[in-house]
Order: sequence, then C-alpha cells, then structure tokens
Amino acid sequence: MAALEDRGFRAEVRELFPAFGAFGASVHVRLEPSPDTGRDALVLAMPLYGDGDSGQGRYDMDEALLLLEKLAAQPLGTEIRVAFLGSEYSRLGAEIDAPRYSGLKDLLSLYPETAKLIYLDLPAAPGGLLIHNGSRGNLSPLEMIRLFSRLCEEEKVPYVFSVYFNELYKLFLAGETGPLETAQSRDFPSFFIEGREGPPLGEGKLAALLYRYLEGLDAVPSDMDYHYSLFHVPGRTFYLSETATALLFLAVAALTLFILLMYFLVKRRLLVLQWKVFFTRFWVVALLFLLLAVSLFGAELWSDLVKRLLGLEERSDMLLAALKIVCALALYNFLVPYFSRIRIPRKGNYFGNAAVILTIAGSMIAAALDLSFVLLFLWAYLFALLGSVFRKAPLVIACALLTPLQILSAFIELARGGYTRLFELIGSGNIYITLYAALILLPSFLLLHRAEYLSRRNRAKKARATGKAVRDDGTSWRPRAGHLIKKKRLSAVGVSLLLFFSGALWLSRTPREGPARRLAQDGLLSVNAESSVFLDRRIIRLSLEAGQTPLLFTLSLESREPLVIYDSPMPYRFSQDNRSVSFILGEEPDNPFHTELVLPQDFSGSIRAAMLYRPLPARSGGDDYILSVEKTLPLP
Repeated sequence: MAALEDRGFRAEVRELFPAFGAFGASVHVRLEPSPDTGRDALVLAMPLYGDGDSGQGRYDMDEALLLLEKLAAQPLGTEIRVAFLGSEYSRLGAEIDAPRYSGLKDLLSLYPETAKLIYLDLPAAPGGLLIHNGSRGNLSPLEMIRLFSRLCEEEKVPYVFSVYFNELYKLFLAGETGPLETAQSRDFPSFFIEGREGPPLGEGKLAALLYRYLEGLDAVPSDMDYHYSLFHVPGRTFYLSETATALLFLAVAALTLFILLMYFLVKRRLLVLQWKVFFTRFWVVALLFLLLAVSLFGAELWSDLVKRLLGLEERSDMLLAALKIVCALALYNFLVPYFSRIRIPRKGNYFGNAAVILTIAGSMIAAALDLSFVLLFLWAYLFALLGSVFRKAPLVIACALLTPLQILSAFIELARGGYTRLFELIGSGNIYITLYAALILLPSFLLLHRAEYLSRRNRAKKARATGKAVRDDGTSWRPRAGHLIKKKRLSAVGVSLLLFFSGALWLSRTPREGPARRLAQDGLLSVNAESSVFLDRRIIRLSLEAGQTPLLFTLSLESREPLVIYDSPMPYRFSQDNRSVSFILGEEPDNPFHTELVLPQDFSGSIRAAMLYRPLPARSGGDDYILSVEKTLPLP
C-alpha cells in the first residue's frame, strides 16, 4: 500500500473473509480508460505472497509497480486492473478442505463479462518464462498466446511452454488445479506465467514486455481461436490456427481422393481386387484387434501381480505403465504366430490398406470431435500411407515406428511435466481405455505385419533366383517351425524386459506415508461458547484459542434436526441431509479467533472445532505429517 501511495495510485483493499473465509486481503489498482472504448478489461494479477515467502521484494510486484508508472505516463484506451492477490496458496494437502485462490476468485467476481487475464507468479528474477497456456479441459486463446510469444522473441526474453501438445489439455491429461483452471473454468481468456532458472532478467525488462503486450492485446478481438496447435523450436514458436487446420485437413482429403481416382483410372482391376479382398477379410483386422486387446488385458493382470508382490498397490506412474506396455507387446508377439495359418490373398496390400483405412477413420472422427486433434491423426495417416506404398521391409518398419510417434511424444511430454493422469488410466484396467489403446496401436502393428510379409517374400524371390528349394513362397501366411521358434525367441526378449522393469520397480519403491496424527487434548485447544436469546433467535458467540500458532482452524455445527443459519460472518456449506454445517476458514487465522452465529432459538446440537499445525518433521522413517487437535462442545 505504501509503495502505491508513494507513486500516487489509488488502491482498493478487498477483504476476503466475508465471501471466502480467508484471513487476508487483496489490493487492486484500476486504471480507467479515457475515453471508454467498451472493450474487454485487461487484468494483470499476482499473489501478494507465495508459498513460503512473505511478499517482500517479489520480482513480479516490483515489475508491476514499474508497469503502473508507465501506464500512468502513457495510458491505453481500455480498462486495466493490476491486482495483488491475498490468500492464494495453501500449505496443506489437497485432501484438506481449505480456501485456495480466494483473491483470484474475488477478482473474477468483479467481471460479470469476461476480461483478459494474465497471472504472474515470479517471486525472484527469473532466467526465462514458463508459459502455461491451458488447464484440464480448457485452453488459452491463440491470439493472446501468439502475441505474447512474439513479443518475448522481439524483447529477447527466453520462454518455453509447460506443455506443447494442446490435445493433452483438451483430454484432461495435463494441467493441474491452480490459478489458470480457476480462471478458465469461469470462461476467462487467460494464461499463467512462472519463472525458469538462468541468468536473471534485468530490472524493468518484464515491465517493458508487459506494457507492449497490453498495448497489443487492446486490439485483439473478442472472438478468439481455442482450437489451434503450436510447434516450438528454440527461440521460436509456430502456430496453426483453427482455419489453417481445417484447410490442411481438406487439402489432405482432396489429395487422397485425387490419388485414389488416378489409381482407379490407371489400375482399376487391381484396385477393385484389393478392396474386395479387404472387405471379405475384414474380420482378420477385427481378430488382430482382439488379440491386441487380450494382450493388454493380460498385461494388466501381470502388472497387478507385480504391484501386489512388491507392495505397490497404490502406485501408478510411468514405470508401471511401461511395464504394462512391454508385457502386452511380449504377449501379443507370443500369440500371433498361432493365428498365422489364415489365408489372405495379396496379404501385403491387405495389411497396408487396413492401416490406411483405420487412420482415415481416426482423422474423420477427430475432425468431428475437435479440429485440434486432427494433426495427430494426419501424422499417423501420412506414415501409414507411405508404409502401404513402400515395398522394402526396412522402410515399412520405419513407417510403422513413425506412425505413433506424435502420441509417444505426447506421453514423453506428460512424463516430463510430471502429469500422471494418463499413466493412472493405463494402469487402471478400464475396459474402454484398454480397447481405445488397442485401436490406436493397431495401424502400427498392421504395418509391422506387412513388413514381415514383404521380408519373407523378398527372401523367397532371392531363393528362387539362386535355385534353392523354398517351402514358403510368400503367397500364403504359413510360417515354418523355424519361424515360430524365432517368434518365441522374441517373446523371450519381452520376458527379459519384464523382469528388468520388475527389478526397476523393486529398486524404486518408496516408503508409505505415515498417518495423520490426531489428538483431542484440552490443553492445546480452548473452545468457548456464550449463548443469548434475542426475540426468536439465539446468538452464539464463539472463541477459539490455540496454545501455539495454528495453520488452520476448522469449525462445524451438528444437530439431529435440519439446521437453519440466520447469519454468519463467514461462508459455510450444508451436508446433504442438512444436519451439519461446515464453515469455511482460511489459513493463518487470528489467534484467538472470535465469531458470532445467529441460529433459531430452539437450536440444540454441538459444535466441533479443530486446529491444524504446520507439517512436522518425519518420525521413525515416515513422511511429514500434520498435527490435528479436535474438541467438541455441546450447545446451547
């Protein structure tokens, strides 16, 4: 406040306790447009203090003050609000109910219509910027992100994105609960900036960047693109808009139809024969799909067995997901040879056509769901098409490995960012997830079958050219005993990999968390209640006092009858049966804490109070725990 007043800015202090139960306040500075253009407001927000810091000397706050000075000297033609938010972070785990991002929620409540929001969290001068452009199920608009990245490049400010596959946000696989999800779930176009390590940015560098950004953002239209893709190379980011994606999809579709038409005109009889074979033997593709699904289900049983043996029932991470995938590959490789006597005319073309058709179907479904998914399937379609054209087995194998490359890159992106949702789904054993995974992997396996057939046929041609006797001429899928032995050897390699991953899991075991320590001792928590009657209402005056500084007070009312609350200075919520009420209180409470409740005169029940202390050092090899002290008091 003093820093703002010294610079001549009028600041608004917004208490957060009445609406959110938080023991903090936010400070807002609003710069009104002159004249009013009617455009969306531009909001720059940051925490007054972060997790573990007092807010003194924060880099983002110092840069915001410099930005305000520049905006006062060179005003823009739209409303700009700089908000220093209180009660943003919690030192408690997500399983403990405590207000989070109260300052941000209060800020968003000021705008019944959306405003463009940039959220900063830079306690110290960063070496670069880490941009979060999405949350679970939501995405930042292209126009906001593209402008910011372009200005970073012009101002020589290093930046990276936390996730480069926007599809992961759309599928709820990336993006944690946080300020961005709080804003985007309320339909506010926004993005979130954190810092990266490196040579620190100079004083005023970020303020100059933000001023240019706000100046350019003023001209961004309200109708923005949420279905784009981005490609990042060191120092530069390229974007593919929704319109460009649609045009690319239509161009690929038109080119495919043109190639198909030309092929039909030149080799009509051959094309008709190939398609006839495909549709009359389509059940073979279904059989291979079922084999792949059975392999995945079998891998799930194996991974469950490994987890039980190693005591890792609650664990789900990338290593366990890799264990399941390797097990599935080994099992599939073991089962397929026993179905290899099925006769398929023109087998090589059959597998190639099947892979192409599956990727085309995937591209069509992706385009119908969300255009941002199309690029993943167009990539797979391109290499499936090349794999169906090439006649050399090594080239077909390369295409089979490149077909799922984008999906594998997305997996690596999730692992790099510490997002575990996908690995939890892979390890969950959900039947729909397993079938979907089998469908995604099937085109690559079909190309591998095509490569195997081409390799055998080429060997047969060489044998005939040298005059050697050949038992398998490549026209039918009838592998010799030696071929089956080779398959089993490959399966043995898969089993070896399984043992390797199992050993890695054993070495990576982590100790289980110790239980939370809960006590009920009168000496640590004092709860006093005074009751008085006025007219037909009962006024309860409560006082909570802890022997030491608590991190959080919790307070609830319980009764055998449905509860009615006439007045409370803090927010609350009822249970489903209306027989208990939990009051919402933030961290760092006043000690002692005093409050009043107005209830019906005939109220009869009890009040339950508890205090939580900060995480304490681990004992006897367990993890940190939180000390909780509880007390129940009958009322009135």
